[in-house]
Order: sequence, then structure tokens, then C-alpha cells
Amino acid sequence: MKKLLLFVLFLSTASFVYAQHNTSTVTSKGVGNSDIVLQVGYMNNSDILQDGKMDPLGGVSNAAVVTQFGGLNDVSIGQFGDRNDAEVLQIGWRNEATQTQGVGWAEDNVAYAKQLGDDNKSTQSQYYDNNTAIVLQTGLRNTAIQYQSTMQNGAMGNYALADQNGWDNMSTQRQYGKKNEAYVYQEWEFNDADQFQDGSRNLATIKQNTNAFGGYNVATQRQEGSDNVALIEQEGPFYGWGTYGNFAQQDQKGHANDAYALQEGWNNNSYQYQRGNSNDADVDQKGRQNYAFQDQRGHNNKALATQRGFGNESYQDQRGNGNMGDVYQLGTDNYASQDQRGKMNDAEVDQLGDGNVSTQLQRGNGNMSDVLQDGVDNESATTQHGKMNKAEVDQIGENNLSGVDQKGNQNEADVDQNGDYNVSGVMQEGKMNKAVVEQDIYGNISIVYQDGKKNEAYVDQDGWVNVSGIAQFGEKNIADVTQLGSLNLSGVLQIGEKNEATVDQNGAFNASGIAQFGLHNIATTTQDGSFNGSLVGQLGVDNTSTVNQLGDWNVATLLQVGTNHTSTIDQNGHANSGLVVQWGW
Repeated sequence: MKKLLLFVLFLSTASFVYAQHNTSTVTSKGVGNSDIVLQVGYMNNSDILQDGKMDPLGGVSNAAVVTQFGGLNDVSIGQFGDRNDAEVLQIGWRNEATQTQGVGWAEDNVAYAKQLGDDNKSTQSQYYDNNTAIVLQTGLRNTAIQYQSTMQNGAMGNYALADQNGWDNMSTQRQYGKKNEAYVYQEWEFNDADQFQDGSRNLATIKQNTNAFGGYNVATQRQEGSDNVALIEQEGPFYGWGTYGNFAQQDQKGHANDAYALQEGWNNNSYQYQRGNSNDADVDQKGRQNYAFQDQRGHNNKALATQRGFGNESYQDQRGNGNMGDVYQLGTDNYASQDQRGKMNDAEVDQLGDGNVSTQLQRGNGNMSDVLQDGVDNESATTQHGKMNKAEVDQIGENNLSGVDQKGNQNEADVDQNGDYNVSGVMQEGKMNKAVVEQDIYGNISIVYQDGKKNEAYVDQDGWVNVSGIAQFGEKNIADVTQLGSLNLSGVLQIGEKNEATVDQNGAFNASGIAQFGLHNIATTTQDGSFNGSLVGQLGVDNTSTVNQLGDWNVATLLQVGTNHTSTIDQNGHANSGLVVQWGW
């Protein structure tokens, strides 16, 4: 019986050697193992060791195949368990392949390595059961490392594929858990890929220079948890010495997170971090020296960054649940920052042109911020604290500046700047306040401050260097300012409830001031001409004042203290002056 077993073991090993100075060593312990070695060339080396601990005699039904054409190729295969398959094909010179399956109890693992070229290196390590590892190398000096462990007996294994076509490419894949899948595709030169998976059913894919000549790309992916999906595609065309490829990093921890990064050009950088469940992060960059950063902590957050051009920067930081951030940049040296804390916040920015800057900060729930910048060197800053606040900013032109600060609930700010060097500031505290600012042409300045609830402020500036200031304290106050022309000045102060102020200026160097204290006061000032001046003060309830100035150098002063006063000043001509004082309750 002992002789029969030895005979069976001898028949299970077949070795074929051609040419000179090739070396093959086969050590097979167990039952039903098979080995095939084919060596054609010069000084090739093959070392196969089969053993196991499940059967008293060693491993059972392991299979190893080695094919070597060329010279100085080296293969080392270690199979420690049952029903493992290992195969290596080498065509070229000085290629190295190492395959290790298990430490004695491994079952049903598959390892395959194909090396076509010179000086390629492949290392494949599989532990526990049902893992599949594939390495395909064509070219020179490519390196691939694969490590797989299910970390428990009988579990469904992991799948790893590394496909390298070119020279000096590097791939590292490490998988812990079950049913993880990792894919690396690299072409041309000096690409580097690193994948780490710990959990179950995670999917990671890296594609580098699969469509264009180039290289020097670096991609890293780290997944912890289950059902996460990560994809990196990088095309780094070679434009001459001194140009480098792209860099992308993805780090996921949780469940069902998705991360996608597409980069075309050179020196683009993308960083994506996800902690939680069902988050979605997408980066799409084409050009050079663009930078995108996305950090998501929580659940169901979504961040999108699209960049076209040179030197654009995008930062997106989301903490909470259901937040949405979207950045689109087309041009050069644009900067966008989105910082969200809370739930269901929405931030969007579109930047077209060069040197535009946008910052959006949201704290609370259900806030919305939308910014459009089209031109050069425009700046917008939006800050929201509270719930369901809304801010919209449109800047078209050059060197426009907008600031929106909202504290409270359901406040609304709408700023539209069309021209150059316009400045707008909106500050809202309370709830349900509304501010609308429209600025056209050049150098207009508008400041709106609202403290209370349901106040409304409207500013329309069309011209050059007009200045408007509105301050509202209380409830349901309304201020409406229209400035057409140049260097007009308007100031409105409202303290109380349901006061109304309307200012209409058409011309140049006109000045208007309205101050209202109390309830239900109404003030209307119309100036058409140049160098007109109007000052209205109301203290009390239900007072009404009207000032009409047509011409130049007119001056009107009106003061109402008490209740139910009514006054009208009409000035038509030049250098008229009027004074009205009404007092009584």
C-alpha cells in the first residue's frame, strides 16, 4: 500500500525541461496534486512546493503550471491546502513571479500570472479560501503585488486583477474579507496604483493611461465596510520633461458609498474621503494643476466637482445627512469652497472665467446657496446659520464683490451684479426676511441689514458709483431703492413695524435720507436731476410723506412726530429749498 501511494505521487508530477542550464524543483506532498513545468531558454528557474494539513499525507488536488520562455526567469509557487490552482507564464528575461496559497488549510484559491517582457515582478499571496488573483504584465520593469485573505474558513473569496502594459508601472492590491473586487489597469509608464479593501462586497477600480500616451499617475483607494464603490480614471499625457501625471486618493469607511474621480491632463489632484453610508462623491477634472477636495461624514451626502482649465481649486466638506454640494469651474485660477453642517443643505457654484472666488458656509438644515460667477476676479461669500435660508448670487463682469450672512430661518437674499467693481453686502437676522439687490454697470455699493422678521429690502442700481444703505429692525418693514445714473446716495433706516420707504433717484450726485420709527409710516422720495438733497424723519404712527424733486440743487427737509400726519413737497426747477415740521399726537 505504501509503495502504491508513492507511485501515485510520482505520477502526479510531470516536468518538461528544454535548452540548457534551466532548473526546476518540484516538491509535492499529499494526494492528487499535479505539476507541469515547461522551460525553454537559458537559466530559468522554477520552484514548486505543495503541501497541506487537511489530509495526513499533505495537500489534496493542488495544481501548478509553469511555462518559461527566455532567460533568467524565476518562479516560486507554494501551495498549502487543497484544490488550489497556480499558473505562471513568462516570456522574456529576468521576470520574477511568486505565488503563495495558504498556510496549510487554504482551499480553492486561483492565482495566475502572465509576464511578457523583461524584469517584471509579480507577488501573489492568498490565505483562507476561494480567492482569485490575476496579474497580466506586458513590458519592462512592471511590479504587481496582490494579497488576499477571507479571514475565515469557507467564506466566499476576493477577486483581484492587475493588468499592466508598459514600463515601470506599480500595482499593490490588498484584500481582507469576502467578495471584494479590485481592478487595476495601467498602460505606458511610471503609473502607481494602491488598493486596500477590508470588508465585504467592495468594488475598487483604477484605470491609468488606458487611452493616451503618458504616465506618472498615482492612484490610491482604501475601502472599509461593505458595498462601497470606488473608481479612478486618469489620463496623464506626456508633454515633455518636467510634466507629471495626476494624483487621486479615495478613502471610504462605511456602507454603500460611491466615489468617482476622472482626471485628464497633468498635475491634477483629487482627494475624496467618505465616512458613513450612501454618500456620493464625484470629481471630473480636465486640464492642468487643478485641485479637488471632498470630505463627507454622515449619510446620503452628495458632492460634485467639475473643473476645466488651469489652476482651479475646489473644497467640499459635508458633515451630516442629505447635504448636496456642486462645483463647476471653467477657466483659470478659480477658487470654490463649500462647508456644510447639518441636514439637507444645498450649495451650488458655477465659475466661468479667471480668478473668481466663492465661499459657501452652511450650518443647520435645509439651507440653499446658489452662486454664478462669469468673468474675472469676482468674489462671493455666503454664510448661513439656521433653517431653510436661501441665498442666490449672480456675478457677471469683473471684480464684483458680494457678501451674504444669514442667521435664523427662512431668510432670502438675491444679489445680481452685472458689470465691474460692484459691491453688495446683505446681513439678515431673524426669520422670513427678504433682500433683493441688482447692480449694473460700475462701482455701485449696496448694504442691507435686516433684524427681525418679514422685512423686505429692494435695491436696483444702474449706473456708476451709486451708494445705498438700508437698515431694518422689527417686522414687515419695506424699503425700495432705485438709483439710475452716477454717484447717487441713499440711506434708509426703519425701526418698528410695517413702515414703508421708497426712494427713486435718476441723475447724478443726488442724496436721500429716510429714518422711520414706529408703525405704518410711509415715506416716498423721488429725485430727477443732479445735486438734489432730501431728508425725511418720521416718529410715530401712520405718518405719510412725499418728496418730489425735478431739477438741480433742490433741498427738502421733512420731519413728522406723532400720528396721522401727511406732507408733500414738490420742487421743480433749480436751487429750491423746503422745510416741513409736523408735531402732534
